[in-house]
Amino acid sequence: MVKEWMENLKIVLELLKTPRYKYTALAGLLGLLTAVVLWIVLPENGTADLYEYYGVTAEETVVFLNSDRADFKVLRENGAYYLPLDTVQAEINSRFYNDEETAAVLYALPQETSEFHPDDASGVLIKRGGTLYIALATVKEYTALEYREYNIAGQPRRLWIWTAYGEKITGTIVAKDTDLRTDSSKFGRVITDESIGTEVLILSEKGRWMYVLTEDGHMGYIRKKHLLESREIVRTNDTFTEQDYGGRTFEGTVSLGFDYIDNVSYGLDVLRQHLEAECAVNVLAPTWFVLYGADGEFNSCADPAYVATAHENGLQVWIMIENMTCGCDTEALLKSRTARTNLVNNLTEAVEACGADGINLDFESMAADLVPHYLEFIRELKQACIRKNIVLSCDTFSPYSWNLKYDHTELGKILDYVIIMGYDESWEKPGPNSDKAFIDFSCARSLEMIPAEKLIMALPFYTRAWAETENGWSRAEVYMRDCASLMESCADAEWDEEKGCYHGHVEIDGVTKEIWFEDLRSMETRLNVVSGYVLKGVAFWRLGQEDTAVWELVRDYIK
Repeated sequence: MVKEWMENLKIVLELLKTPRYKYTALAGLLGLLTAVVLWIVLPENGTADLYEYYGVTAEETVVFLNSDRADFKVLRENGAYYLPLDTVQAEINSRFYNDEETAAVLYALPQETSEFHPDDASGVLIKRGGTLYIALATVKEYTALEYREYNIAGQPRRLWIWTAYGEKITGTIVAKDTDLRTDSSKFGRVITDESIGTEVLILSEKGRWMYVLTEDGHMGYIRKKHLLESREIVRTNDTFTEQDYGGRTFEGTVSLGFDYIDNVSYGLDVLRQHLEAECAVNVLAPTWFVLYGADGEFNSCADPAYVATAHENGLQVWIMIENMTCGCDTEALLKSRTARTNLVNNLTEAVEACGADGINLDFESMAADLVPHYLEFIRELKQACIRKNIVLSCDTFSPYSWNLKYDHTELGKILDYVIIMGYDESWEKPGPNSDKAFIDFSCARSLEMIPAEKLIMALPFYTRAWAETENGWSRAEVYMRDCASLMESCADAEWDEEKGCYHGHVEIDGVTKEIWFEDLRSMETRLNVVSGYVLKGVAFWRLGQEDTAVWELVRDYIK
């Protein structure tokens, strides 16, 4: 508006230079100045039509979620509010699980699972127009959440839901009686009268105005000069205590060695070799369980004698189960409650039968939409592990943006330990298997989501040799134990300080290949990075690939 007045003023001033339009221009100038004065001293006091302002009917409810206007609609039946289930899962509490097989909504607590069915006598879950809605009061039972209803005659009904506890927000106090308006000008319609001393949350700033959320559930604009200086606020909830999924724990620093064993006939001999090499591990994770099919069945190489020997030498055994090598239909398995229950029972019974201490889950190659089913399986498995005193851990990827679908935060809440796979950094083209920056990022970012006492960083005993072909780059695994001899034949091997490893080219089977070597110096560099953080420990993929001299470095780390 000011810009338009300035343009009009320029026109009037030009007309004043022309005698023919002198008096007309003076009249125009007077009118323009009068309009400016009126704009300054006479604010518009019209009251806003709040139904039009919020875009709702008398039957609908305006919803605010934390500091924002929500884009979902709620139902109100028999005096109770219902939220769309998919909205609750996406924005409020992802543990409400929609079980496709039983058409029930499940909520797995540490000791038991609550179950809700659509339109039953409880009234918790209703289905309207093909959409499932869950009672807000029930969501509150399981969530750090509070809500307020504003149901004032002549105004749209409003519902304010708050879940952002612990997050910093900006608030202030109204310094003098003033108006909350629909726009950032005096011509904005009046929404409410705000009294001195009222607290408001600041959502954004626009010129001389602040866009705020008021105590009585309205959003609008207030002049800055009518507000005190803003301050940071952190809201807390003292009425809700989240149930702890805690279970069996390991005392001291973990040093875990993955032990690749796919046949029970030689597992014990392999363990004896590790003991003779004085491997500095205190937990073994033998690869004994391999899923197949879709019913929760798996092939097993479990050997009670291996477990007994490990225990005799002060080592725990966490059996690894994986879904990649025997044709497991992971999607069908995880989406079926029957199959999940079968797998939980089979797993825990097999662990008990051989006397092992724990389970290590290595589920990979999952699409984002399968992860909620995976997390539900973990919650259900954790219940059984708590009852049977079994350690539960999982392996997952470094938390780069493309891996966050695995929900590292939720894994850190449910599991006893989360093992971050600090390798396979370079996969499609030449590069280090695990450089310093990769490990540093993996530690720092993981600690933002996973408690330090649950976080284990896995490091590699292998690297890859890269060769360029007509179809792109090929890669071949090279063990740490072989890197020393390969470096002797590498004429251009140089230490890369930034990456934390040697880099060079070697000829293997007549083909020149590029390698970022993994050796004692690179392992020392990675352990130094990990030592800069407070973690539960380290893990290594895999035993038998290492230069045995590495164990002195590991002993120094875990002592």
